[in-house]
Amino acid sequence: MDEQMGQIEIQNIGKHYLNNRKSPRSSQDHDVLQGGKIDVLNNIDLEMDDGDMTCFLGPSGCGKTTLLRIIAGFEKPTKGNVYINSKPVTHPDASCIFVFQQSGLLPWMTVKENVGLGVRKLKSDEEKNSRIQEYLEIVELEGFEEHYPHQLSGGMRRRAELARALVINPGMLIMDEPFTGLDFMTHMKMREEVVNMHEYFKKTTIVVTHDIDDALIMGDRIVIFSERPSTIKFDKKIDFPRPRNFERHPELNKLRSELYFMLGVPYAV
Repeated sequence: MDEQMGQIEIQNIGKHYLNNRKSPRSSQDHDVLQGGKIDVLNNIDLEMDDGDMTCFLGPSGCGKTTLLRIIAGFEKPTKGNVYINSKPVTHPDASCIFVFQQSGLLPWMTVKENVGLGVRKLKSDEEKNSRIQEYLEIVELEGFEEHYPHQLSGGMRRRAELARALVINPGMLIMDEPFTGLDFMTHMKMREEVVNMHEYFKKTTIVVTHDIDDALIMGDRIVIFSERPSTIKFDKKIDFPRPRNFERHPELNKLRSELYFMLGVPYAV
């Protein structure tokens, strides 16, 4: 890409929700219930470079997805601002594509029709079909153009979603637990697919994951959040060349063990 399309600045982001419960259910909730609100994010400051893949890790419920939704413009912060290319984020934008945990394919549309949603504004049918076919080939779904989502495996549905996201040529791609519900082998293949596509397209990408290995294999940078109300407890650039291998890179394996320990697991499994 000739110009920066996904440089992100997160400045002093805080987020709380109103509490509708009469009493806290846990000691953690008791700590964050103040004046009828639940504090989720606490003074988050981050800068992400154009073209990098950043992986967010942290305990369940710490606000990772909330921060994603704020970056994408689906939610407003209680305080602070998000800037993309120096412009404040005030609403969702077509240049920022969000891939949700659950499948977002429309079940009454074929694979080709689902991917085609991203190029529906193009006037030329020839250009539309060419773009759709190009991206279906990139995710290795050629031959499945006329299949419906229920006729595809979980991994194939995920690849179709990625094709639909990328065909738009977005400046930024946000993925929330993109491998949820996939079996082990499909998970590994999809992870490799995401890495390869990122190497090819160089899109600014943010991935929320609970999997430390995924973050280390995929990310140019790893950010770890604390328990709620979340602060940043770890932020590191990952400079190991791809493809990455824990056995071939002892320092990467050492970092893996450190992250497991940091997230409450005394050993890497």
